[in-house]
Amino acid sequence: MRKIILVSFFFALNNSNSIAQWEWINPPFRDTTFYGISFINEQTGWIVGTDGSIVKTNDGGVNWIPQESGTDECLYSVCFVNSNTGYAVGDSAIIIKTTDGGVTWKKQFNQDHSALLSVYFINKNIGWVSSLGGIIQKTTDGGNTWNVQSSGIHGNIASVFFIDDSTGYAAGEKGIILKTSDGGLNWITQMCDSASALFDIYFINKDTGWAVGRSGTILSTTNGGQEWTVKRIPGIIHLFSVFFINYSIGWISGEILLKTTDGGLNWSEYKGSGWKVRFINENIGYTVQPLKRTSNGGIDWFPKNLPRVPLRSASFVDKNNGWVLEEYGKIFRTLYGGSTWNHLEDAPLIGTNSIYFVDSSFGCAAGWPNICITNDGGKSWKTQLTPADYDNLSVFFLDRNYGWIARIYGNILKTIDGGNNWEYVFTGVHENLYSVFFIDSLNGWAAGNNGRIIHSSDGGINWTSQPNASHANLKSVFFSNISHGCCVGDSGTILLTTNSGSSWTIINSGTIYDLNSVYFRSQNDGWAVGDEGTILGTNDGGVSWRKSDMQTTSDLCSVQFVDDSTGWIIGDGGTILKTMNGGVTFIEDEENSELLNEFSLNQNYPNPFNPETKIKYSIPSTHIALNGGVGGGSINVQLKVYDIFGREVATLINEEKSAGDYEVTFNARHLASGVYFYRLTANNHSTSKKMILLK
Repeated sequence: MRKIILVSFFFALNNSNSIAQWEWINPPFRDTTFYGISFINEQTGWIVGTDGSIVKTNDGGVNWIPQESGTDECLYSVCFVNSNTGYAVGDSAIIIKTTDGGVTWKKQFNQDHSALLSVYFINKNIGWVSSLGGIIQKTTDGGNTWNVQSSGIHGNIASVFFIDDSTGYAAGEKGIILKTSDGGLNWITQMCDSASALFDIYFINKDTGWAVGRSGTILSTTNGGQEWTVKRIPGIIHLFSVFFINYSIGWISGEILLKTTDGGLNWSEYKGSGWKVRFINENIGYTVQPLKRTSNGGIDWFPKNLPRVPLRSASFVDKNNGWVLEEYGKIFRTLYGGSTWNHLEDAPLIGTNSIYFVDSSFGCAAGWPNICITNDGGKSWKTQLTPADYDNLSVFFLDRNYGWIARIYGNILKTIDGGNNWEYVFTGVHENLYSVFFIDSLNGWAAGNNGRIIHSSDGGINWTSQPNASHANLKSVFFSNISHGCCVGDSGTILLTTNSGSSWTIINSGTIYDLNSVYFRSQNDGWAVGDEGTILGTNDGGVSWRKSDMQTTSDLCSVQFVDDSTGWIIGDGGTILKTMNGGVTFIEDEENSELLNEFSLNQNYPNPFNPETKIKYSIPSTHIALNGGVGGGSINVQLKVYDIFGREVATLINEEKSAGDYEVTFNARHLASGVYFYRLTANNHSTSKKMILLK
């Protein structure tokens, strides 16, 4: 028997005992380069890229769901012919096929060993792939067999495109364009006045088409390739992709984005770039690398991501509204929970160290040499005069009136009128103070260098040093109530108090890396983040901490929650992580009979299963008694199923249950093969196990 420890952080997806509850908001798909895209309608599409990456959207690009491709090879091109059947190709002559919308992908035999650069199918059975070395292959049986076609050239063929089962085109190195009129049995080289390598070719009918490539090259034909007109965009090295919606409206992507509304006679530059560009209609379109979406014909592209620079401070006031401060003083705001960000007017400071918002309008930015206040969400800032030109390191507001700022050399500033006036307070210490926190209008703490912790019980007018438990530099202080507080700092230092700081205890953090921020969602549940991607979680008030593996080495500088479910972590490289369910992860650990005496959850049987399995659990009478349910009492019991990404996929039980043994049947006929987790929750206790669905 094993216990299930609640650890409030993301563990790596390849850890089979974990449910990941944190998602990367920025940079999106941080380690993946995407090359290919295929949409079948406004809502449903796929993109492919490095390390066998495939992601799918069912909502027009709002959310992208990773799919298991079964390969680690880089994928360069993808083509879907309907909602179920699709193909992707890439390095090492890899060809994979799906017949269930990407839930499962299967490798197809291919006698070639060259990288495949392009795939195009006209229906679920007939398709072509092109590769390095001038090789083109064709299938007429859905990829079961592939036959090599003679292209007559030895250069790389970057793109293949077919109008129907007879007429097709290919483009590649040295400006080569090929045409076939018999399904690829014979390929004829077409003449064009360009030797620039071509990366993409696209036709809207048998006669009218375009090709793009190096040196800003744009080729066009209106007579099936008998003649090609050459146009070049000055100053541009690469154009990678071309797509036309109709005879008039077309797009080209590369180092820039170009649009034409007159069939290519004239091109206008739009903001953006991309390896591939595809449009569903005149308004809705996508680019990959970077992955962007437009719904107004290319005027605006989303998401508007943050630059990959260090983020130094963040402030969120609810699930939607948040601000981040980057290292060079730029301030960005999100109105949509982090899905898109807009650069605001920068606060007029030489150096900005900290921002804090009370609500969607009122906020403060602190740095050197002044302090700035905004009343319009950061659209404009007003400089506040402050006593002495010291560097302001950290700002905290209790409400629109009461605020404090921690400064260098042990100085504190206080306002009781929303920053209109600031009172200078000398605390009696000389260390730099990096963090200040108030639990109410009277009781507050500040922490800084050499383990310095000071406390005020009169709203910050007078400060008293508290006993030093460590000489490490302290970077963050947080109190969940007037008694329970925590400080974190250099070299993995964690200090804990349960008596308002009268005494502080050094806690073993399990890390040697600097910790930069601490936040408690409740007295028990807390988080600390630090350098080298360190994320620590506690569920016992900070007595013990567990480290998660976020698979990042970026220094993390801030963690914050706005409610029990929604939280953010920010750091270097523009890193923003978000959770919408408390960041809870379940990790199997050693035996603990105390928890299991409360209730038990059995391993499902059979396991693996297809498609049904049975799950047994028990609610002992002792558990009912502990919750005031003696003699026929009951408690609310929930049994839910989650996928490996932490998304709830089924609720099996959500009702009052009395003491006893229970069994429930779970039918997963609507789910894909993979690892799933089921969690039993009863009042304040929770336990989970994993199960495997094999279809």
